Amino acid sequence: MQTDTRQYFKGIAAKYLTKVDAEPAGSNQHEIGGLPTAGFTKLLGLPQGGKKRHIDCREVYLSDDLDEPIFQDDVVTWYDTRWNDPSRSAEYRLYYKSNLVTESMNEGDLCLIALKSDDELLMVFAPRGSSSEAQILNIFQITELGSRIRSVPFKGNTESIAVRMLLDDLGIEYEVAQESEDKILLSMLIDRFPGDFPTTREFSAFARTKCGNRHEGADDQLVAWMEFEEKLFRLYEKHLLESSFIREARVDSIDSLINFSLSVHNRRKARAGLAFENHLRQLFVDNDLNFEQGSTHQTTENRAKPDFLFPGFDAYHSASFPIENLRLLGAKTSCKDRWRQVLAEGDKVARKHLVTLQPGVSENQLLEMNAQGVQLIVPTSIQLLFKSSVREQLMSVSEFIADVHTTQSVEH
Repeated sequence: MQTDTRQYFKGIAAKYLTKVDAEPAGSNQHEIGGLPTAGFTKLLGLPQGGKKRHIDCREVYLSDDLDEPIFQDDVVTWYDTRWNDPSRSAEYRLYYKSNLVTESMNEGDLCLIALKSDDELLMVFAPRGSSSEAQILNIFQITELGSRIRSVPFKGNTESIAVRMLLDDLGIEYEVAQESEDKILLSMLIDRFPGDFPTTREFSAFARTKCGNRHEGADDQLVAWMEFEEKLFRLYEKHLLESSFIREARVDSIDSLINFSLSVHNRRKARAGLAFENHLRQLFVDNDLNFEQGSTHQTTENRAKPDFLFPGFDAYHSASFPIENLRLLGAKTSCKDRWRQVLAEGDKVARKHLVTLQPGVSENQLLEMNAQGVQLIVPTSIQLLFKSSVREQLMSVSEFIADVHTTQSVEH
């Protein structure tokens, strides 16, 4: 059974911020208007007689320049700005306070406002033209957006690894779809790995065994493995948290709760990146490719450790090996500005490759990648989330494997 994000949101709206929305110095207010036209009066109610509704709000600022989003939990106010003027019709606005998030936003930034199923508001901001903006537009299927706010009828599938990654970035704790086989899977996990998580390589291998080779194409197989491992991870993580964290009652202060939450988030991020490399490695083995991975003893210039080097480090350092037959691949579940790291990992390889699960890249960033000699690789199912103009410039995992096959079929 697949679930979609309608179970998380009662309503969603989006716009690009105007000067009045974003810059209090220019308008003497901290307010966003227009939400009634997007149907939010039905969701938030109609306070009368000067009454105000105070709503818990999670505010998030996403930027390509930041490794992690900026979060702020605050309270916003929904009220009629004209309540004391009977000659004018009501005008409902959302008042926000100054904080790290709202002080980061600027005129022209993308603004997404959503009422979650728990009646908490979510306000997300991202710079216009950024890859962070592209991800939101793609995942939420937003087109033809302007400075007038409009509703967003989103029906994204939360079984998609790309959607899950964005929900994580927005601080939304999604539920793994409950299926009849889940109890059996959890029992297998507990029997196989009693007490705690094993190494990521062991866990990835277990996930592949249970998922199986369900797809002929490398792109679909890679995504299937990633999504299945993510499901197993969440099932087992929930079991471990319930059996240890709650039982031991380690939350004895706000600081300990925050630290615990951060440790869970960081573990998820780290394991997702390693799982991505694990499944790519298996794909390359299954397709009979010669490759090696960077390590303390396997490096290029400046002791750089590329994620994958084809056919290997001896060939890379050999003066007689044809440079045109070398391939260097970086792997990042979410690349943002970190894609530049691949540039310094192998001077002999002029055209480098980078594979990602990121569900959106700005056209400007893609132009910069191309100018710097980086070819972006995205699994075909995630490519469908990109704008067609961007999609045409992407390479699939299957195409990359075919390209490496061609270079390794040549007699040396």
